[in-house]
Amino acid sequence: MTQFDVYRNPLRSQQRDRPYLLEVQSPLLGAMLTTVVVPLVLPSILAVKFDRLTPLMAVDGVELRLSVTEIFSIPRQILGAKVTHLDTERDRIIAALDHLISGF
Repeated sequence: MTQFDVYRNPLRSQQRDRPYLLEVQSPLLGAMLTTVVVPLVLPSILAVKFDRLTPLMAVDGVELRLSVTEIFSIPRQILGAKVTHLDTERDRIIAALDHLISGF
């Protein structure tokens, strides 16, 4: 598991609107039993769509929004196989997280 890997959401109650989870935790903390993830959500479910806070990202040809306000930790063992990797979106992911925390 690596920072910016994408996984199918294992939480059944959320799979329809939040089909994927993006791992954002630093790889330096890889020995931890949990990891921090941000849902990738269907754009239609978000009331607020600020490009800096909720940037669009494509996974398997589907456009989704990164919903940093829904950040949470999850046990690593329940994440399945990696679907893709969004390392090319690193700057926008970090900017969204920074905007959430600092407001800038």
